[in-house]
Amino acid sequence: GECSAAVYGDVLTCATPEWTFGYARTTLMITSAGSPLTTIQDSPMWQRVCLTGVCGFRPFGLRVGNNTGVSWLYDQQELLRSDFLGEETTFRFTTESTLFQYSPGTQTFRSVSLFSSIVDCQNRSCFFGQRTCSGGENQGALCEMDGQCPGSSCTSLNSFRVLGASSFTHFSVGMEHYLIVANFWDGRETNVGSALFQIVGASGDFNATGNETTFFDGVRFVQAVPTQGAKAWRFFSFGGSHWLAVANFDGPSQVFPFTAGVGVDVDAGMSLDTTRAVAAEPFEVNGVQYIMVGSLSADGSTPSKLFRIGFGPLSAIEVAAVNYGGVYSVQSMELGGVTHILLAVNQDRPSVLLAVQTSPLERLVRVQLLNTSYVTSASFTVTAAPYLVLGQDFDDTLLLRWNGSMFLGPPDESTVAKDSAGGQILADTSGAVSVFAFPSALLGEFVEDYILVATRNSFALLVADPNGVEALDGPVSLQVTDDFVYVACLHSRSITAFARDRTTGKLTYSKDASYLSNWTQYIVDGVDLDTIIQDPVLGFDRWQFGYPIKGMNLIQLSEDNRYLYVTSAVDDALVVFEINATTGTPRLAQVVHEADLDVDGKEINGLVG
Repeated sequence: GECSAAVYGDVLTCATPEWTFGYARTTLMITSAGSPLTTIQDSPMWQRVCLTGVCGFRPFGLRVGNNTGVSWLYDQQELLRSDFLGEETTFRFTTESTLFQYSPGTQTFRSVSLFSSIVDCQNRSCFFGQRTCSGGENQGALCEMDGQCPGSSCTSLNSFRVLGASSFTHFSVGMEHYLIVANFWDGRETNVGSALFQIVGASGDFNATGNETTFFDGVRFVQAVPTQGAKAWRFFSFGGSHWLAVANFDGPSQVFPFTAGVGVDVDAGMSLDTTRAVAAEPFEVNGVQYIMVGSLSADGSTPSKLFRIGFGPLSAIEVAAVNYGGVYSVQSMELGGVTHILLAVNQDRPSVLLAVQTSPLERLVRVQLLNTSYVTSASFTVTAAPYLVLGQDFDDTLLLRWNGSMFLGPPDESTVAKDSAGGQILADTSGAVSVFAFPSALLGEFVEDYILVATRNSFALLVADPNGVEALDGPVSLQVTDDFVYVACLHSRSITAFARDRTTGKLTYSKDASYLSNWTQYIVDGVDLDTIIQDPVLGFDRWQFGYPIKGMNLIQLSEDNRYLYVTSAVDDALVVFEINATTGTPRLAQVVHEADLDVDGKEINGLVG
């Protein structure tokens, strides 16, 4: 039968067909239907097989009506009789949450731990939130100790610690690594505890390890923390102490002290006056700790709030509020020495970027409205420039670039030239539910920058293109062949090449076909000065500063495209490059200077400037 629910409801109502002859084992399966607006296909969400009374089957002796004393199987063929009466039952939904280990060397993931009661309930009956025998003749029976389970053991309750999780948050203190889970609901109510786990055996370079087999020993349950519809946790440190903040959807948000090796001090926490909170973002400005809590409401009637946190004694003072509907994620970032807050909106309306002002008054000032649609997650990173990654429900993920005063999106026909170095649309990432951008600094010796995008059915790791345009500062002249475009860049002191698609005209940066002077390589690639070519006559300094193309003002190809000629005003030179017919790579062939002698021994004049 078909099931229906509110768009963002917690209850499914299913119209099940009349029970006909069927197998003696009942199977309930729910399938998530695809969307014509996205590439999401139909996919199974959940399946349940159960033969116990709590699943709606009544033992033979308890059958009612005229079925008493009649076998509940039809013709002994393990088919159920269609005229038996059952009883109403409640089903709990359970899905897997998985911890993956990433290897930067191979750029691959492998599953190392599962968080779900599905592990204990596979292939047997399972009572929700209760201990049962793991096997033997009493498999699936309720128990309190191993002695009640001959030939097996009485399971623990740790498989029920992850219940309707909204998010997982990793943090570390010293050499110890932790995961804290924001449990939203258990299938009936949101007044359930969240769970703290420790990653056992993780080394201090957890994100940078090249050894996939020795640093991870498992996940250990540490503590249950009381929460009410928890949506997200954030870890922060202040004054030498460590803290955890949680955004609660169905109650006030909370801040708890945390001690490594001990856990969360739930008795020493404090509440934040919030309603329908979905995100909490701690940050520090001028030695003062703040927490921005985002609240979800369609019309903005439930404000997102900024709190100033005091630690002696522990206190929270509301200093600003923003009535903006649809807030779903909050991200803090420092841009140009000023702390900014992004309120990412899960509606078909712009997200908003705010600047935090602390003097003379504490307030939030709107800086920019970002053209987004149904944002589900946001992540900020700084690589060559500050970037903002925004996952969207029905559109591809956005990568926005900060230009010093605003975030720029992908360029289009209306983009002015000065804003063309903007963002990017990350193709095939529609339906993202979580995004995380992290620079190469987190991966030790590995130099790539990454973006992790998780959708409803999978996740993808995107790596920064190592062939990004490196030297295009101050273009002054260009030449075009069938396969390449060469651009003379005055300030970059380079000849930057692009491969050219003959059909579409699309350009792709080609480092191999570019000529990067020693100056360019030193600035872009960090070339050791000791390795720079030294000319026995001209000396070291000229090569270091971009000789022989410093001060380029014109480039020209020969008619057969075999040679590229360059005039250099600063080096007082005419430079000749030989072009490789296959790769397009220019090779420095000759440099003609003012006052050089020609083939007849005559002095060359007229090349100054």
